[in-house]
Amino acid sequence: MSELAQIHTLEELDFAALKKHVRLDEQDLDRRAWLRAGFTRWRPCDIWDGAPETLCWTMSFETPAGRLFRPAVLDQLRGRVLTGSPLPLHPAEQLARGLGGGLVTVFSDGGKIAYCAMYREHRLRWSLYLQDGVRLVRCDGAGLTVQEPPGPIPEGDRLGVLLAGFRQWLREPLDLGSEDRLTLPDTLDSLVTQRYDVVRDGLRTQLG
Repeated sequence: MSELAQIHTLEELDFAALKKHVRLDEQDLDRRAWLRAGFTRWRPCDIWDGAPETLCWTMSFETPAGRLFRPAVLDQLRGRVLTGSPLPLHPAEQLARGLGGGLVTVFSDGGKIAYCAMYREHRLRWSLYLQDGVRLVRCDGAGLTVQEPPGPIPEGDRLGVLLAGFRQWLREPLDLGSEDRLTLPDTLDSLVTQRYDVVRDGLRTQLG
């Protein structure tokens, strides 16, 4: 797993919601753009002892070609991300804004990045972005704090950022042991077992 990108919601997710809320204009896409997506429903208590029993829906995204939008479009999208992070406006984040609520998570070992953004009532209410040794950006929905480079943080590391996001979103404790914490990105990645092409070779499929 090079990058994990997901949206977690309390409402049913399917490809109809993706088509309705995510803008994938072909003139904006890189000619080699390739986006795959899949969804599932699950309960944290079925995976971790003592975790919440909340029914969750998760959609996972992967970009096997490593790119989606054209460089000029990426520059525009970056300018619209409230956190000021170098991440583009990922389809998961477009979907969260369109649905009105949800938790967006992006975790990259290659980029040493962890990013969580929680939306409620169509607004960003909380986000946390960490790139190891480079940048930390916090948002409370109104203001930003930026540290370059980041110092010690309460969350500890990128895995802690993921946990903090789930705690904010579920509004319940999610206390994991050291092994479960270490394998958290892989566990989240394994939730969605089937993924389908939404974009291939710069063109939308019937799912996109």
